[in-house]
Amino acid sequence: LFNGSIKDVKMYNGALSEEEILNDHGFVPPAEVPEGALNYTHMSFDGTSDSFVFDDGAVDTLKAMDKGTLSFVYKLNESAYDDAIVGLFSLSNKDAANEYGTLYLKPKTNRIGIEVRTGSAKEFAVPAGLDLKDGKWHTVTYVYTGTETAVYLDGEQAGTSVFTGLFSNASWASNANAATIGGMRRTDPNNNTWPFDGVILNAQVYAEALSAEQVGVLHTATAAASQESYA
Repeated sequence: LFNGSIKDVKMYNGALSEEEILNDHGFVPPAEVPEGALNYTHMSFDGTSDSFVFDDGAVDTLKAMDKGTLSFVYKLNESAYDDAIVGLFSLSNKDAANEYGTLYLKPKTNRIGIEVRTGSAKEFAVPAGLDLKDGKWHTVTYVYTGTETAVYLDGEQAGTSVFTGLFSNASWASNANAATIGGMRRTDPNNNTWPFDGVILNAQVYAEALSAEQVGVLHTATAAASQESYA
């Protein structure tokens, strides 16, 4: 004999599909993430002059963007822990001093930053319980809707801010001739400003602003619960 309460009984006049059964059980499938417009993998940097420079086609794609998402899986070398700033990515005029947009980390003060010259700039403190210089893999994602930016670290939102456009509305965008992972090229094409010191395992650029759910999928591997098994 059954001993308890039955809250709900459902009977169907046909065999349910697997999707229908999962929906009936309250299962919410993970958000689908579109294919990135640009994808790069496994780049190592020593904190000096090395960096990865995109080809001209990628530069044209990036400087036309007025919204989108940029996401990076990385780990800093211990030698970077006291660095004031290290560059993840930049779009720039490599022949000018102040025509650039950059995404960066500040390991020493545990902050994540964005700057688009002649436009918007913002820094966010790392979410509580996370640390840029803990020797672990991290995922950082910047989402631009065209009017706002949101920054995430390992599944946690670091903050949001009003942020007009992305690169396309910058006064210097038409002059951009370098897109760089692991630093920034400006003034001297052969000089890397704010060189990254560590490994960038994945760098992905999406032509659309991903939702928080989609960002969560990108951050699954380096979220706190998965960190020990991530390699």
